Amino acid sequence: AHNEYLQMFVTQGILSGINYIAMCFYVVFFGVKVYINAETNSKEKAITYILLIMIIGYFAQAFFNNSATTISPYKWLIMGLLLTRSKQKEIKKKV
Repeated sequence: AHNEYLQMFVTQGILSGINYIAMCFYVVFFGVKVYINAETNSKEKAITYILLIMIIGYFAQAFFNNSATTISPYKWLIMGLLLTRSKQKEIKKKV
């Protein structure tokens, strides 16, 4: 199957497929949350916007392609950067 999500469901099982899709939504949700809460015209907002566009683009192309070993590390890196940015905001609010 030339669909990353379908491949996840078929090869790993229903629970893994649901978990993978939930993780994708989780990353995008927190990325959008950081983008909305960032100060207008800030460097943080620009970087978050770029990371969001990159990961949303990856998730869109995943409907038509399998995960390539050359691209997959970048997906995980971008997802990690977005989640780190959301957690940094939460830590700053507590301090």
